[in-house]
Amino acid sequence: MKTSHNSVLTYCTNIHPGNTWKETIDSFEANIPQIRKTIGVEEFAVGLRMGKRPLDELLTDDTLASFGKWLEDNNLFVRSINGFPYGNFHNTVVKDDVHAPDWTTQDRVNYTLDLVKLLAEILPPNTGGGISTSPLTYRPWHEDEALERVYTVCAKNLIQVLTSLIDLFLSTGIEIHVDIEPEPDGLLETSDEFVSFFKAYLIPIALKELKDKYQMSDEEVIASLKRHITVCFDVCHFAVVFEDVKKALANFQKEGIRIGRVQISAALEARTEEEYEHMLNLDEPTYLHQVAIKDENGGITRSNDLNQQTVSFRQGAMARTHFHVPIFEEKYQYLHSTQSEIVSTLSAWKKSPFTEILEVETYTFDVLDQSKRLNLQTSIVRELEWASKILKD
Repeated sequence: MKTSHNSVLTYCTNIHPGNTWKETIDSFEANIPQIRKTIGVEEFAVGLRMGKRPLDELLTDDTLASFGKWLEDNNLFVRSINGFPYGNFHNTVVKDDVHAPDWTTQDRVNYTLDLVKLLAEILPPNTGGGISTSPLTYRPWHEDEALERVYTVCAKNLIQVLTSLIDLFLSTGIEIHVDIEPEPDGLLETSDEFVSFFKAYLIPIALKELKDKYQMSDEEVIASLKRHITVCFDVCHFAVVFEDVKKALANFQKEGIRIGRVQISAALEARTEEEYEHMLNLDEPTYLHQVAIKDENGGITRSNDLNQQTVSFRQGAMARTHFHVPIFEEKYQYLHSTQSEIVSTLSAWKKSPFTEILEVETYTFDVLDQSKRLNLQTSIVRELEWASKILKD
């Protein structure tokens, strides 16, 4: 769906299972054209999620050409790819493996470069696009390490990708950005941590490695860095760590760090001890569901997952968990959502559009009451229509 300011509203296809390219395209064919028709738009943006195996299978001349023709025949186009999960995302235990391989590895670099190759081939003419990626690594993996070394290795690997993005931009004019996605328990969780990493690591390393290579001034190197390394602003993630979205947006704006995309998503919230017990009962074995509890004095206690929650809930507290629930609802049986954070984010966007990519990311529909559960296509349409209404109101 196209919005104002050359922007698009889409949804992330990580909701569709597909651990091979055949599984992926079969799922796309069964759902996306009908979703476009139901919404009633001439053209529709597809927010691709592309794991390593289907990506390798897609990046052959015949298969890629066939995919491009399928997009064209169905009036579909791509401006965003979810490049965070590298491996399988369905029918397997994901948990903290969603971060593997992380940005300390060459495998993550190579995978991201292949996603750049794909996006450069399928972007519509005269547009740019983004590839979301992990918050560098999973912080608990590095509790016994000096984080300065981890930050440095991650920054150097990101500069490898930046070099390819600059080369692509200079040779073709195609502008692709890598959107780093802060997440609870990621090495980057908050806007402050993102800004600190950008200033303390990315900028100095970029200046050291790129000034002579491209014969650029300091200002030109930093401008290139800010053009191609951006933020994936996942509303759910900021909500879970209790960071006010307006503060976070202002923090990025102050430093001139771009928002590559907004992921429109909601977390679950408990406001009483009884609600908190219901939240704990939602523990499931597939995905990480990080928990934060804010007490009446503003102090925050944390847990890596619902199944590891040992923190007691006290009167006047509020608990949130990383559980991407449907965005159109404010309440789920006994629990609440952080929908108001989405409204706040989109209200800020309407006043000053700070990204061209707005992407609904919901992949948990089973918390809904049975009476409100619909088939997958209808559920996705309902999400997009709700977000579209908020953007228009």
